[in-house]
Amino acid sequence: MDLIKRDGTGLQGSRRRRIPVERERDMSDSSELQKELETRDTPIFPAHAPRLEPVLTLRTGLLYVVIIAVLAYWTSYSEGVVSATSFHSLSPPINITVVLFLMAAAIVPFHWWIKSKHWGARVVLFLLLVPGIRALYALLLLLAGNVFPAVRETIPAMSIPVSILVALALFFPLLWSLERSTPLNTREMIAVYSMLMVGTLCTGYAVVQFLTPTLVSARYFKTPENRWEELFFQHLPPWFGLSKSAPIKAFWIGGTDQVFWELWLRPLFLWLVFALVAMWVMFCLCALVQKQWIDYERLTFPLVFMPLELARTEEGHHWGPLYRNPVLWIGFAFPVVLHLFNGLNSYYPAVPTLNFRHINLTQGIQTPPWNSIGGLDITFYPLLIGFTYLLTLDLSFSVWFFFLLRKLEPVLGMSLGWHEILSPSSKVFPFTDQQSTGAFAAIAVMALWTGRRSFAATVRNAWRPTQAREPEAPLTDREIVLGIVGGMIFLCGWSWYAGLGVGWAIGFFVIFFIWCVTLSRIRAEAGLGGLTGPLTPQETLVMFAGSQAIGPQSLTVLAYFRWFTTDLRSLASIMPAQLEDIRMSRAVGLSTRSLAWAVMFAAFVASVFAFIIYIPIIYRYGGVNMNGQRFLDVPVFPFRELSSLISSPKPPDWVTSLATAFGFVFSAVLSVLRLRFAWFPFHPIGYAVGFSRRTIEWMWFSVFLGWLIKLLILRSGGLGTYRRFLPLFLGFILGEFTMGVIYGIVGTVNPAARGYQLYP
Repeated sequence: MDLIKRDGTGLQGSRRRRIPVERERDMSDSSELQKELETRDTPIFPAHAPRLEPVLTLRTGLLYVVIIAVLAYWTSYSEGVVSATSFHSLSPPINITVVLFLMAAAIVPFHWWIKSKHWGARVVLFLLLVPGIRALYALLLLLAGNVFPAVRETIPAMSIPVSILVALALFFPLLWSLERSTPLNTREMIAVYSMLMVGTLCTGYAVVQFLTPTLVSARYFKTPENRWEELFFQHLPPWFGLSKSAPIKAFWIGGTDQVFWELWLRPLFLWLVFALVAMWVMFCLCALVQKQWIDYERLTFPLVFMPLELARTEEGHHWGPLYRNPVLWIGFAFPVVLHLFNGLNSYYPAVPTLNFRHINLTQGIQTPPWNSIGGLDITFYPLLIGFTYLLTLDLSFSVWFFFLLRKLEPVLGMSLGWHEILSPSSKVFPFTDQQSTGAFAAIAVMALWTGRRSFAATVRNAWRPTQAREPEAPLTDREIVLGIVGGMIFLCGWSWYAGLGVGWAIGFFVIFFIWCVTLSRIRAEAGLGGLTGPLTPQETLVMFAGSQAIGPQSLTVLAYFRWFTTDLRSLASIMPAQLEDIRMSRAVGLSTRSLAWAVMFAAFVASVFAFIIYIPIIYRYGGVNMNGQRFLDVPVFPFRELSSLISSPKPPDWVTSLATAFGFVFSAVLSVLRLRFAWFPFHPIGYAVGFSRRTIEWMWFSVFLGWLIKLLILRSGGLGTYRRFLPLFLGFILGEFTMGVIYGIVGTVNPAARGYQLYP
């Protein structure tokens, strides 16, 4: 089944429309290619499938549960203990992309081989069954033992002879079942992948990894010198985390198998309910915008191209067309060779390395005003070059252009003496974080304004007595409105009960969900994931209102909320993942109605598994000995900032507020100019991303290389050459993802050594 047709340099919607401006710019030098695009009427995604299949079935559900349990264990060790590659730093997540690759390129062909009744397939099945049974038994024993410690003492590990006997007993029933069942089809693989998109984020940044240490960090790191107990402990709700010193100290020091589940159960349950309700509001927002963005605006959703191509099958072939293309494997081999040497060097220092990451181009510049540029990181990521190849030229150009502009603005400030002028909160020109904050807000506002008629119709239809739902709609209009309003009421009520003022709670969650909408828009239109983002909602409130107006009680609750706002790769990343799930489900003929419950099921199961696995690991190794970002940075910094805001209150900062307003207006002007003039080369998303925090510092150069390579290919060979090279760049992504997974496995097997961090 031809799920995707390559047509132009991006992905196209399901109905005919005029050629987007950015596509015209990509092909502006070739009238023949432009004519082909203008006369084309072939859909990339089918508008409607004959029959919509449910996302969550017995087979997809069981497969998801097994995979997410393995990933939760693996991620906990790889990211938390040995600090290997962070699987969730990029979008789509590294680990689940490789899982989909293995399902489509190995498991499905192997199932077809078994169905052929070849004797070799039966031998291989038995040889795989023995270690598979042992691994599954060990995983079940681990989960049970983490909850009930007596299990570890009474139930032994499975020996090799016993595992062989169990394999012999299960072999023929399993063989009989496999020979009579059909291999996973494209819909089932995308269904599992869609649930993993949400589930794996919950095991990482989105919920477990940042939330867990935050609940116990303030009470452990308090000292007489920092005066935390005096400043804000009276404002801590008793149910926010643990309060007894012994389990808290054991959490951070380690060396014990005692987990104190009776103390953890209540705060984990309350926070998990909070997170799940926030995810439900996000899904309702996705249901609100999906028709406007998918059907009317035809946003390209570049990040869904990779998984749909990986899962694509073709009648008469056991491997999809992508895997039969040798160009894919050439691209795949390139990052494998690059990281093979550097990864081995982490374990065997005698192995030579290739220096292609984090080279500071401006290290030797000491002369004012040019030294104000700071560091200019040069890093070569094949996977980012591959993703950039899927973007439009004007967008990728805007990202690196505005990033370099951001680096040059301090030079202007120093030349004019503006660097000596401090704002009321001690910020200096060029206020890049504030500009990015305004740009992020403008992207959401412009997106909502563009779809105002569609969104207003949804609100009006919500109150009509009869509710007709289109087949591709995840929720009815009434469910969307009630879900958003009811979810916001619950979140604000939960926060009010914790001590946050109602007005501040409303303001906080409005800003937070605006960031979620903006991130979803960026992913849907530009395919840029893994962004740290602008100012957090807490910082934005303090900037406009001042810390004294908010008050110590509300500031304390907001400090605890930093676990899901510090980074847009945290809880906010769930919404774009859900929106991409809707896009993929509609592409392959899965019921988006069933997707609503499938992703909530996925989030709940993944979070529970991750808590059961992660917390005992922490008690064994000790938080102070584990990954610095997850234990000593994100969970601790908010309370250092909180003590500063309480002891030295900040007034409203009108200077940075003006910088934020400038960022908003400038981004809005860019949007209007792009609508008015087809030749205008600057994209507002490029401005927002180029001025955002942290991750763009090491992403920009690879985006520049991807833009340059694509430009040269289109100018020299046109659309046909672009298509021929597309598998090469998909191979870049897949190869680098695979190496990250391999070194993650090595780190899990050998947690005593520091792992190889492929990204960042």
